Amino acid sequence: MNERKVFLGTNSFSYLGRAYGITWDVQKDNYELRLYLDIFNKRLKVLDYQGDSESIARSLIDIAQKNNVGKILFYARECWDEFFEHGFVKEGEIDGYFNGKTAYCLSRFMNDKRMESPFLDEEKEIMEKVLSVSPAKNTSKLLEDWTVISGREQHASQLAQIYNNTFETYPTPLNNEDYVKQVINDNVNFLMVMDGQRVVSSASAERNLKYNNAEMTDCATLPDYQGKGLMRFLLVKLEELMVKKELVTVYSLARARSVGMNMVFSKLGYSFTGRFINNCDICGGFEDMNLWVKRLKY
Repeated sequence: MNERKVFLGTNSFSYLGRAYGITWDVQKDNYELRLYLDIFNKRLKVLDYQGDSESIARSLIDIAQKNNVGKILFYARECWDEFFEHGFVKEGEIDGYFNGKTAYCLSRFMNDKRMESPFLDEEKEIMEKVLSVSPAKNTSKLLEDWTVISGREQHASQLAQIYNNTFETYPTPLNNEDYVKQVINDNVNFLMVMDGQRVVSSASAERNLKYNNAEMTDCATLPDYQGKGLMRFLLVKLEELMVKKELVTVYSLARARSVGMNMVFSKLGYSFTGRFINNCDICGGFEDMNLWVKRLKY
């Protein structure tokens, strides 16, 4: 089967006439893949897999080349080091990702430009500062004067507006109301801070039901409300919700040059376990993202 033809008629999402990404399955005699061609971020993501490592690696490289993407992202488990001989490198680890077992975050850069980051020295200085701060002991009273509610479909317009106002570009089309409605109904839990009837801060937990983990993501606070501890409190509440749902692990990717967001995760007791180079298009261009991980259940 020609993999390039597999995804042409399968599920995709687009808005304003622009395709954002396409998900499809590849099934062969000795391996299976579920893939996401991330058009906007020019990358190929492995959503799930099983089978022969050699065949999987060759298939991924072939698909990436045919679709002119700059990077392959792969959360691997057993035999993860077998992918090194095919040009993959390890950029991080997520403790407990696969129902308690570690995920090894592998990447394969398809060109030199995608591999090179001009900001590594700056990012190193930021992390030295962030990791020197002790975790916060108490966040329970941060929002005494604010209302926190769950995001529902009726909030889609306001949520789209807050992401549009916060980020010049964002890896997913959260500035589109229809897309927000879609993800709210697709195992994504949004929590929002309200000032009256206005959404002023938001974050979400995107759950992986098969492997009992969640990505803490979509963190945004309007400029006039930053510095008040709103995001830290929202993430605590999301974490508590994930504990109730008996998830094993939560993790997040924070912009490597954002002191504030990296400080938030450090203070909340997350572990810094890697950096994804030129991971996604956010705030106007490709940026490195720091990986933060927290184990909830052993």
